[in-house]
Amino acid sequence: MMLKLTLACFVIACFLAAEAARIPGPYYRDPEPYNRDLTERFFKNHLHRRSCVPLGGSGCEGNNGKCCRQGNPYTGIMRKCVNVGSVSSPNYVCQD
Repeated sequence: MMLKLTLACFVIACFLAAEAARIPGPYYRDPEPYNRDLTERFFKNHLHRRSCVPLGGSGCEGNNGKCCRQGNPYTGIMRKCVNVGSVSSPNYVCQD
């Protein structure tokens, strides 16, 4: 009886070992192309954005806070966002 049990365990162990050998190993890929793609997309989509609109630049949308300050960017004198276009087609420009 003990011999049959040992033989059955041996057959099961061989079967499991053969199945484990058929399982493919983990697939490791180089993350560099993915990271490079993310970097290119970031610079293409977000690099043109600025923290503030420069003096004489348009795009402040009537918000004085979007214009660059004179001198220190945190405590400098604020510039005004003025509409130089018409009411129907506004064009806001940062001016002193």
